[in-house]
Amino acid sequence: IDTGIVDPDTASFRIYYGGNPVLGGTLINLGDGTFLFMLNTSAFVNGTHPYLGTYVLNVIFEKKYYENKTIVIPLTIKEVSVIDYAQPANISIIWGEFITTSIYYNRTRDMAFIYDATIDINVYNETGSPVYVPAGALEIIAGDVYILRINTSLLETMLYIVEISLSKQFHEDGLVRIFVNVLPIPTYISVSQKTVELEYDEHVEIFTWYKYYDTGDSVIGATASYYVYYGEDLVLSGSMLYSSDAGYYYFTLNATKIVEVIVQSYNVTFPAVLAIHIMVDKTHCVSQEEFITLTIYEIACYVELTETEITAEWAQQVDVGITIIRNKTAERIKDVNIDVGGLP
Repeated sequence: IDTGIVDPDTASFRIYYGGNPVLGGTLINLGDGTFLFMLNTSAFVNGTHPYLGTYVLNVIFEKKYYENKTIVIPLTIKEVSVIDYAQPANISIIWGEFITTSIYYNRTRDMAFIYDATIDINVYNETGSPVYVPAGALEIIAGDVYILRINTSLLETMLYIVEISLSKQFHEDGLVRIFVNVLPIPTYISVSQKTVELEYDEHVEIFTWYKYYDTGDSVIGATASYYVYYGEDLVLSGSMLYSSDAGYYYFTLNATKIVEVIVQSYNVTFPAVLAIHIMVDKTHCVSQEEFITLTIYEIACYVELTETEITAEWAQQVDVGITIIRNKTAERIKDVNIDVGGLP
């Protein structure tokens, strides 16, 4: 049995790069004719000698009166293989909220985390065009994993594609894509009435509640507008006011004003039916709309006579009192033009 030469005069190694020696040393003699060589590539590939690629390892044995031997071993040093991913990588979040996602940059061979990586963030919209995000919107926090902290209050309501590049010397580069869909804050709308009936000289206030869906709190500072349509034509529009005490937006529907506008361009017949389109919105909130049907009637009246049947002698004068009374209020209508017919 060949047990090897247990006591050579020399048992050493030399590592060459491009024909130039970069490292040398002595093998560990295990005492049974075997020798141990512990290779640490960072001893000769490092910040002062940052060259990956092919090296030559010479293992040298020498002993007096024995033939010297040199074993030549090609040695290829490669980048550290990595695996990279984010968890979660697809995020849907309501504007104004915070969320974090973990970014992993690990060695493939043992899944050990790679510390002190250089990290760059680039952000794109859904078409792939670069977009600007303000400082503080996306922050990296280093720990046992890299944490991306997302502050949506500094973002817009849109889909962001966040590309995170990770790099470290002598390691493969990593690239992680995170899709962040910032959604508007859910809201709902309600109105005081969806069907309105007015006579010509009447008006009514319409109240509109625009609230956050989750809390029921009023959305303050919204843009609230109303649009009045006669048929398909817009005849009147305006902005709504906000009552901070009551927590609603409101406006006044004035039948007289509306009729005076539409008679300028249209042959109006009563009852006149119009559509009211209400729209409320606020930046970063879900916009809402509602529709109201408005019917405008002529003022309904009836006639009272002091005499409903007259018997008179020839040439006798008979006075008949005529009163026009409003149906709704029993109010007597003044300044009425009265035509009397049926007499010779």
